[in-house]
Amino acid sequence: EQLAHLPPQNVFRLACNRGTALGLFLPLLFVLNRDPEASVVVLPADHHVEDEAILAASLRAALDDAVAGESGVVLLGMSPQDATADYGWIIPAGPYGATRAVSAFVEKPGAVRAGVLRAQGALWNTFLFAGRARVLRDLIERHAGAPARELASAVALGGDAVDRVYEVLEPVDLSHDVFAKAPAALRVLEVPQCGWTDLGTPQRVRACLAQRRPGTVERPLPRLRLDVAAARMASA
Repeated sequence: EQLAHLPPQNVFRLACNRGTALGLFLPLLFVLNRDPEASVVVLPADHHVEDEAILAASLRAALDDAVAGESGVVLLGMSPQDATADYGWIIPAGPYGATRAVSAFVEKPGAVRAGVLRAQGALWNTFLFAGRARVLRDLIERHAGAPARELASAVALGGDAVDRVYEVLEPVDLSHDVFAKAPAALRVLEVPQCGWTDLGTPQRVRACLAQRRPGTVERPLPRLRLDVAAARMASA
């Protein structure tokens, strides 16, 4: 229902979950068929932001840098408010500037290492990013290997070949299988504080609601559990 106002050709339905890399790779192929010079912004569905204007300005800056810069892909990183152990982290490299090179990614580092990362100036990985569609496609194809090539061949064939092939592909994760293997191909932009949180678990939903409406943290949230699951499926 939330997508009903969009033209049908702008909505891509995935036959099943085959990982975030292939979930992005498929629409990129269709976008590039329409416009080989297209740029894209990727927004996971399960996030909350208090000040959307700040985030929107950072997304525009990231897109401008991705289009004009050498890397072609710019990630948004958040200055950590605590040593959250179950977020992904980005370790920036090089001098401070509008954007910085990426040294490495660390996934769910555990409490002790998260504290060290925070002290060293690492950023939370929001998984929000902007880039040139062609650069993203090539990056995924290079590191996803056979599944990406099979999917590209199915798109070239057209018809129901895409769904048939997609259902049997090996899953590929964008963060672990692509970005973490190619940090030198990426840059990161630090976003000013905007009240961002990842709502990927029911616990984070409760914490977010408790900040906005004190006293709700102990209330059972069966409906929100379903909403979170739907949001994660949508972002995948």
